Amino acid sequence: MRVLLFTLAVCLVTLGLTVGAGAAVLQRATPHAASATASPAAPGLVDVRTGRAFSTAGGSGTLTLVSFLATQPDTAATPSRSQSVVLNSLSTQYGGAGLRVAVVADDPAAVPRPVLLNTSYDWGLRSVVLLDDPGHRAARHFGVASVPTSFLLDGAGTVIAHWDGYLLTAKAAAAIKPHLGSGP
Repeated sequence: MRVLLFTLAVCLVTLGLTVGAGAAVLQRATPHAASATASPAAPGLVDVRTGRAFSTAGGSGTLTLVSFLATQPDTAATPSRSQSVVLNSLSTQYGGAGLRVAVVADDPAAVPRPVLLNTSYDWGLRSVVLLDDPGHRAARHFGVASVPTSFLLDGAGTVIAHWDGYLLTAKAAAAIKPHLGSGP
């Protein structure tokens, strides 16, 4: 019976559902109004693979989708891990049209770089950049209160869309498409 309940819980989380008070409730990302002013690039983000600084301002003609996710513990039941599937899909669909996708490891405790590097391979983040946020500076910069939380930024680093919670592919695509010259 425990195995069946665990399997059901994993399936619900993978589909973006959570079990609360005995009932399945769909948690959709809550969209927020776009920021009216440009935000300077988020401070302190480091690409886990290269060790180089990462700027959230991608330049003219680009968009950057930044998702703050919990990478540890790394289990199939974490909503953040299933969110990475959506991010990989968006990167594949819109990367050629100018979308950059990044995951920010927003874990309560510091995670060693080798562990984060392993997570990037375990989660299959081929075209998605995994970023470390030492001291949670970028999370504070964006006002992240919980994970998953995602932001869509224009080339200057201005927040043009913000979602709290699990981001569905269709919701992200609806925000991305108007800002890119081409794509699916």
